[in-house]
Amino acid sequence: MADFEVRLTCSGEEAVQHLTQVLASRGFRVARGFDLRSAMAALPDECPCPYHGTSQCTCNYTVLLLYSVDADGQFALLPQRIAVHSHHDQTWLTLLLDLEGGDDVDDPLAMAQLTHGLAAAVSEISA
Repeated sequence: MADFEVRLTCSGEEAVQHLTQVLASRGFRVARGFDLRSAMAALPDECPCPYHGTSQCTCNYTVLLLYSVDADGQFALLPQRIAVHSHHDQTWLTLLLDLEGGDDVDDPLAMAQLTHGLAAAVSEISA
């Protein structure tokens, strides 16, 4: 199964917040695994942006970790990952699938829950 990618017209932070809310309402726990802006804040140098060519940019890259939770509130699956890459009001969401067997991509129910939740979030953001 290949990675899934979709482009949205909104900021990366808007996409992250909305994804977090929608997926949480569908039973997933969502955590930020990495945030470029947070990482860059610790560095004294300015961010070189390949899109803008200036020292100030709107680019960001966030990795969300999604955990499926069972009826007892226990983590049911290995975390799935969504990369959120953005600049200006363009955002790309990529569902990162581990084809080496580290993810639960062979579990049809888990993937159905995740893709339905992701589709709902994308639909609401696009509306």
